[in-house]
Amino acid sequence: SKYSFKVFYSRTKDKITRLVGPDENDPRATFSTFANLGSQTVFGFNSNISIAIDNWFTSNLNFSTSHVDNQADFGDGSLIDLRVFSYKLSSQNTFKLTKGINADISGYYNGPNIFGAVFEIEPNWSLDIGLHRTFFDDQLNVRLIATDLFYQSRFNGVASFDGLTYFGSGQRDSRRVSINLSYT
Repeated sequence: SKYSFKVFYSRTKDKITRLVGPDENDPRATFSTFANLGSQTVFGFNSNISIAIDNWFTSNLNFSTSHVDNQADFGDGSLIDLRVFSYKLSSQNTFKLTKGINADISGYYNGPNIFGAVFEIEPNWSLDIGLHRTFFDDQLNVRLIATDLFYQSRFNGVASFDGLTYFGSGQRDSRRVSINLSYT
């Protein structure tokens, strides 16, 4: 088994970040711009553990957590005071089924987070599976991979700033099945 642990801290003043708010001349309209955030303070913990059981199973587990504190005062009551406790768990596992054939299971879970200055992202997750086999003295590697089986690798969130609340979501084409061949 191998493992690593890290504790981190950063404080950034005048961080350039994306900001969306109401137009001061027309409250029905919004603007999107880059602005300097007053400060962002982040502290957290990251751990990585690698496990091997005989020759039939290997696993790499990662857990990280952080506290993000975004603060800004743009005047006229336009304040940012947003704090979030964020965490992420990811795992990559390989099972040796027979000589030359392995199965993979990997995935992640992201807890709530912040994007930009005020966009609060909801949790998301993904699960992938695959099989791979080698041929010709391990020179040819064939992989069959299915990614994001439950189609949960998306983002949803909400932001509130200066009297405006907006909702956003997006999803990429993350659910797929592929066959990969490599020869060395």
